[in-house]
Amino acid sequence: MRKSSLLRLSFFLLIVFSFTPSTWAWIDTGHKIVAMIAWEEMTPKTRAAVTELLKQHPRYEKDLLPGAPADATEDQLARHAFAVSATWPDMVRNQNNPMHNTHNHPLWHYIDIPFENGATEPPAPASQPAGPNNVVEALAQCSSEI
Repeated sequence: MRKSSLLRLSFFLLIVFSFTPSTWAWIDTGHKIVAMIAWEEMTPKTRAAVTELLKQHPRYEKDLLPGAPADATEDQLARHAFAVSATWPDMVRNQNNPMHNTHNHPLWHYIDIPFENGATEPPAPASQPAGPNNVVEALAQCSSEI
């Protein structure tokens, strides 16, 4: 490799890795963007029902309202709380969150679908904990509870 090519590659890698820490911010932003799209698709009746449901959360004011504008209207507060609630699985991952031990369900956040060339069924896991083991099962359980 020529010296100039190596220098360009090094410069490129330096630029890429210098921006890596800021990419972690996409996690909350991505969840909130999806929530705002869902909010816009809801009827006013559904928005009101969701808002009332969120207000019943024991940490509604502590976890879902911070960051809202001080002069926010009721509708703006409801939108804000809904957007922040989309980050709840990430919030309770934090071991400093008092609800971590009772509400952190890491398996509910994703689904792994193993791939084996030529396989028609995914291999069965050796052992599974009780309760939902992935996001699809968790959604089914939560939907039936609601």
